[in-house]
Amino acid sequence: MNIRRERTKMVNVEISKIAESSRLESLIIRNRSAEAGGGWEMANCAGGFDPMNITIGKIVTEHGDNGREFLIETTRHLTYKASGFRTVGLSPVSYYQENVTVELDFYKVSDDADSLGSVSLNWSDTEGDSTSAIHCAVIENQSGGHRMVALSHENDLKLFVAEAVTPPALEAYVAQSGHTDDIFNNFNLGEQNVQFSQEGPGVWRYNYSATTGNGLGASGQVVLDLLP
Repeated sequence: MNIRRERTKMVNVEISKIAESSRLESLIIRNRSAEAGGGWEMANCAGGFDPMNITIGKIVTEHGDNGREFLIETTRHLTYKASGFRTVGLSPVSYYQENVTVELDFYKVSDDADSLGSVSLNWSDTEGDSTSAIHCAVIENQSGGHRMVALSHENDLKLFVAEAVTPPALEAYVAQSGHTDDIFNNFNLGEQNVQFSQEGPGVWRYNYSATTGNGLGASGQVVLDLLP
């Protein structure tokens, strides 16, 4: 996925006029259960699976108001293009406007619909580690040499960590049932880190950590096996 942001009308803010990033997004498409209505569904890195509607030459996913419409190029190749204009408010007296263009190509690499790898989690409010399968994963290379990572497992786990952002963008978010709260970092209220030890194309491995200002933290290792 390639993302381009063209920024204009900056009021009381100084950031680059052009920001570009490239993203590796891996996800699972699978059959929905009969209880869920049957058909197909696609994993979403913001959490859960989105129902899919397949028509002639297109796949349309449902995710609130932010679904995607893919063009079916071949049985193993989907494409998606979108652009939109928005105003980003930093404070009551500080904002900028930007036009965002997104272009992506998805390729089917396996018939396996179980997982893309695993993530370990060590929370500060519980003892011991837990491990979850990964159904959607993102690694994004951003301007300035920074990276952002994200992943999800069903509706039970969401993880997002960015090395650098422009406020008020999110810096880190980790949510999993069974804990006292979610980790939600922005405006430099908290700390987060990502460190890669192995890089693709078949296997990606990295360590992550995120801690809120009140001391709640989570850390662990992510292993993505994208070509099973």
